Amino acid sequence: MIKIYPSLMAADQLDLKHEIETLDAHCVGFHLDLMDGHFVPNLAMSPEVINAVDRASQNPVWVHIMADNPRRWIDRLIIKEKSIVSIHIETKNEITESINDIRKKNWLPSLAINPKTAVFELLPFIDQHISQILIMSVEPGFSGQKFMPEVLKKIDVLIDLKYRENFPFTIALDGGIGPAVIPQLSSLEVSSIAASRSIFNHKDRLQNLMQLQKT
Repeated sequence: MIKIYPSLMAADQLDLKHEIETLDAHCVGFHLDLMDGHFVPNLAMSPEVINAVDRASQNPVWVHIMADNPRRWIDRLIIKEKSIVSIHIETKNEITESINDIRKKNWLPSLAINPKTAVFELLPFIDQHISQILIMSVEPGFSGQKFMPEVLKKIDVLIDLKYRENFPFTIALDGGIGPAVIPQLSSLEVSSIAASRSIFNHKDRLQNLMQLQKT
C-alpha cells in the first residue's frame, strides 16, 4: 500500500496545530515544503515552522527543500531521525555535500527531479546511499496544479535501474495526485506520495485521507 503524506502547504496555515492533531495518528508523517523564492518563485515553510511541526507530530516528517543552497537550510533543521529530506538535482550545487549532511543527521536522503529533468541527471549521485527518488508530477512551487501523466515514463526507467544495479531507493511522487491516479501508481511500484488539495480542499480532512488510503 502506498504511504500517503499529507502536504501541509495546502492546509489552513492559521490553524496548523489543529490540522496536525486531526491527521497525525492516521498518517505516516507530514510532507513539508521549504521554498526560498529563488529556486522556485514562491516562499513556503521556514525551518522554524518545520521544526515546530516536527515537535507537534509523533511521526518523522518529509521535508522537501526547493532552494538554491540546500545545505544552508539543512543546517537549520531540527527534526526526528529517519525523517526524509529531499533536495533537487536541478540546483547543481552542493548535492553530494547535502546528501552527506542528511546522512550524518540520521535522516533519509532523497533526490527530487522536476518534470522536464531526465532521469540520467541522477546517475552521478544515485549510488550515494539514496533512500528515495522523488519525481515531481507538477512544476514545483505552487499547490493546486494538474497531475502530469507524462512523468510516469520515468518510473519504468528507475525501476529497471533499481533492480539491475541493486539500488535501495524507493520511488515517490509529488504533485496533483488524487484518488484517480493512486491505483496506477501502486501498480508501478511507487511507495510514497505527497497529497495536498485532495486532502485539504474539503472540510473533513480525516475522511479525505482515509478515502485516499483505501484507493
